[in-house]
Amino acid sequence: GRSDADDRDALATALRESAEEIGLHAASVEPLGYLDCFDTISGYSVTPVVARIAGDFLARPNPDEVAEVFEIPLAWLSDPLNLHARQVDYRGRARTIYEFKPAGHLIWGATAGILVNLLARMRT
Repeated sequence: GRSDADDRDALATALRESAEEIGLHAASVEPLGYLDCFDTISGYSVTPVVARIAGDFLARPNPDEVAEVFEIPLAWLSDPLNLHARQVDYRGRARTIYEFKPAGHLIWGATAGILVNLLARMRT
């Protein structure tokens, strides 16, 4: 989500948005760092925050904000066979769109792009 004037940094924005969207409280979060900023094709710039969440966390999705919450093992995401890329033309510019297709789900767009960045960082 977007930062509010009261958010002191990207972490504060991420914590506030996570509380609003899935009921995640800051006390259950151990921030680990930031990924590269991700520019979406719709013109937004996203600063991804990486964190560890308490194992007993149970998401409570806000239906006005979130359609679904599900978990995917990092090992599954790390398997190169599970990453699909395709080239699209968007407003006259070639773009690579990434997709992950875990059983019954589709992760694409900014979320998939951010996950690709996370996986690349983990390999270095």
